[in-house]
Amino acid sequence: MKTAKKCLAILLSLMLVLGTAAVGGINAAADSVCEISTYSELKAFASRVNGGEEELNAVLTADITADDENWTPVRYYSGIFDGQGHKITGLSTPENYDNSAGLFGYVLEEGTVTNVGVEGGSIYGDMYVGGIAGNNKGTIMNCYNTGSVSGSGLFVGGIAGFNEGTINNCYNTGSVYGTDRYVGGIAGVAQGNLINCYNTGSVSGGGSIVGGVVGAYSEYDSNNPNDKPHEMKNCYFDTDKVTGVNAVGGIDVNAENVRGLATAQMTGTAACENMIGFFTLSGGGYTSDAWYVTDSYPLLKAFASGSGDDEIPAEAVQIGTYEELKAFASRVNDEEYELNAVLTADITADDENWTPVRYY
Repeated sequence: MKTAKKCLAILLSLMLVLGTAAVGGINAAADSVCEISTYSELKAFASRVNGGEEELNAVLTADITADDENWTPVRYYSGIFDGQGHKITGLSTPENYDNSAGLFGYVLEEGTVTNVGVEGGSIYGDMYVGGIAGNNKGTIMNCYNTGSVSGSGLFVGGIAGFNEGTINNCYNTGSVYGTDRYVGGIAGVAQGNLINCYNTGSVSGGGSIVGGVVGAYSEYDSNNPNDKPHEMKNCYFDTDKVTGVNAVGGIDVNAENVRGLATAQMTGTAACENMIGFFTLSGGGYTSDAWYVTDSYPLLKAFASGSGDDEIPAEAVQIGTYEELKAFASRVNDEEYELNAVLTADITADDENWTPVRYY
């Protein structure tokens, strides 16, 4: 493209900004929105923000693949960045990168990062290292990371190294490692709100205070006498994949439904019952505004339009083979007419003797 940054008209940008602000609770002040569809445009956006345009709003209009390992994070960001369900693959910082490493270095209090996935790649830094943000004081919502995250100092997390703001509806599957203290699957330290998140990536540290969800959690900022109480709830980690740690490595205060679960408890329809807060039982089925059920872990609806999983039957039979399908038919035909079921895989019939499900 001739230019690395495309700015929309003020009217269109305000419509988009206001629509996004309604979700993130942020009143944006910028008068333009940058459309980003290539890695070059992403780097140009970072350059503008790092050059002083900290309130610059942006949207991803396509999936992006990084073509080098020299990503310079977006530092001190107070705008609204909406990935619109797109992913950035292969994002990597240099091995000698210093503090505040991630897609963003520091999301400020007015900043919002939403609906973006970071896949693969390797985020490395010294202190404050995270897949989405090294340090978050704003809002990170509907985001995920699958790449490796590692730091040579304090505060390393799959989503954010240090969280003083809000992280909501996010997950990490990438490995997280810190040579020092405060290492966590979602955040190294949670000194803000952490709600409806999960981690399945390995977590390890060279020092103490390492947790499957967070390295340490504090309900209040002891350095701020006017600080309001924070909330951490409905956050989980896979104990079959993340071993040798507790959910929280340090202080654990007011942590509701923050614990480890086995893989079988976090996958398929079992997640509806076990991952409290992710799904709501209503009218005989499970619903969720943010998540949908797969035969693996729950995924974010922001990245899977038309998933068809707006309602998940309660106590549903999971069917992954032809034998299980026939067994389901047999149960219904034995007068379990209201038996709920979901297919968890493609099925191939291995005979020509199918007996239909009758009176269902």
